[in-house]
Amino acid sequence: DLYVPGFDHAVKDPTPDAVRIPGECAIVLVEGNYLLLDEPEEWRAVRSLCDEVWYLGHSSVAECMKRVVKRHVRQIRISETEARNRVESNDLPNALLIDDSKRNAARVLTSILTS
Repeated sequence: DLYVPGFDHAVKDPTPDAVRIPGECAIVLVEGNYLLLDEPEEWRAVRSLCDEVWYLGHSSVAECMKRVVKRHVRQIRISETEARNRVESNDLPNALLIDDSKRNAARVLTSILTS
């Protein structure tokens, strides 16, 4: 068996060994914002362990950021102004970095946003 970290926005930090992958598991789907990055080199090393890495993207960065603002207000319990500031200083630059990495994907899929 293999144990991998989990992540919960309420906890805010990864939890080591939170998810068990049984040894007999034939297919493992891995979700991670940084799997397609070239730097640091560790991300390329992780990607090399995968048969394929796909990018599931968005149709609109602006719409995604609106949703992140709402999530911050709801889950972190901060004001909408604080949430917008957090998105502008952290989430948006991160989203643009991740979006740029899609060139390393075997396939690029685009999410259809619904309200």
